[in-house]
Amino acid sequence: PIALISSVLIAMLVYVGLQISFITALRPGELSDGWTHLRFSGMFGPLAAIAMAVGAFWWAVLLYVDALISPLGTAFIYVTSSPRIIMAAGEMGTAPKQVIKLSRQGVPWVGLVVTYLVGVLFFFPFPSWQKLVSAVSLVAVLSFSIGPVILLRLRITLPQAPRPFRLRAAGLISTVAFIVSNWIIYWTGYGTVQWMLGAVFVYIVAYLSWHLAVRRRPLADLEWRHAWWIPPYLAGMWLISYLGPAGPMGGTGAIGFFTGMWLIAGFSLVVLWAAIASGQGSQAAQRCAEFVKNLGSSGVESPRRPQDLEAP
Repeated sequence: PIALISSVLIAMLVYVGLQISFITALRPGELSDGWTHLRFSGMFGPLAAIAMAVGAFWWAVLLYVDALISPLGTAFIYVTSSPRIIMAAGEMGTAPKQVIKLSRQGVPWVGLVVTYLVGVLFFFPFPSWQKLVSAVSLVAVLSFSIGPVILLRLRITLPQAPRPFRLRAAGLISTVAFIVSNWIIYWTGYGTVQWMLGAVFVYIVAYLSWHLAVRRRPLADLEWRHAWWIPPYLAGMWLISYLGPAGPMGGTGAIGFFTGMWLIAGFSLVVLWAAIASGQGSQAAQRCAEFVKNLGSSGVESPRRPQDLEAP
């Protein structure tokens, strides 16, 4: 937790410092038409534009070079971790078995190809880098929002499970985290939320088709009754975003910005309650815990799915 919190605080300090530097460097005349119409012709990035305006060309060049190099660290992490996640899905039987193939060097090359193709597809629907960043951020936040649900449910089903770190006030922190995650989704705007729902719908249809036609397994095998709250959750986020402010957020303007935030907060509490109430029981959670434990045991062949373990 210290490393995680420290990394967030350091990044926040850097970005807040950059914002302060940018705001204080602006001349009053540049804001005569408001923030919406602030433009630097021929420049990509406000700080680089200010550096060029004051004659610090070397600083602008350094910013552009950093903009090209700094994302490589994150790219390497995603490119190496995503194929492993895809391979794990294949080992558990929730993805085609072809994705578990390894090269002679131990690289999951099929998962790597799938990662590349999915990454390329992300470029097609978006006309600008800003919209792409919004969509990627939304998907990341949506995945993070499941964390509070899992934590609170495990506190009920596995309260005595050994853990190296126990979060205090987990109920309060998880609730606030879930609400803030949904606020961020709301802030990305209706257009991005609509794209996200369309992508999720296409994925669900494709996965169900593969599950029924290729795996030939019943729908009950997916444990869908524990995830019934997800469609209403996504539909509710879409509806509030659709009714949200017009302009940059792309809504109809039926409700104001802060009204939408209050609606999101109340809706999040209802969804969180439903998600926790519909979770798996203690025995199923214990089987999943045993499954994860077996994965880390050397010399032990793990079952393909948690359901294959015998109930205690």
